[in-house]
Amino acid sequence: MTARDHHRPRHLRLVPPLPGPDNPRGDVAVISQDDHTRLILHGPVDYRIADELEEAASFCLDGRRRVIADVRHLESIDSVGLSIIVRIGSGLREQHTHLLLQGPCPRLAELLTIMGAADLVRWLPGQPQQAPPARQERPRTIRPCRGD
Repeated sequence: MTARDHHRPRHLRLVPPLPGPDNPRGDVAVISQDDHTRLILHGPVDYRIADELEEAASFCLDGRRRVIADVRHLESIDSVGLSIIVRIGSGLREQHTHLLLQGPCPRLAELLTIMGAADLVRWLPGQPQQAPPARQERPRTIRPCRGD
């Protein structure tokens, strides 16, 4: 890959909309910008775009540059997508940096925490990683069950 390739937008796959809501597919794009590489995850990211995710991860890690993953339009993610995020985060940590996430994406933040991988990523400032808490209701009175 030449230096010129690192500055050219690189779209790995453009998935046309499929008819009906039963068959949505996600999309992944990698764009090399001036001082960083931007990974864009869109829609449902799952095993159906595993090859594109693998290529995206390799491109992000080969560049030895700061990586920002835009997850604002991520609808869902399965174990394949999560493993790619963890792989990129782990590879960047070996380079003494973190994968930067641009959100918000509360579900991804929750899944990374559950997996114990939240320390591999950092959320960009000004981008809340979780949605604001829902309005709290008054506690209800709980009465004990009475046995016979």
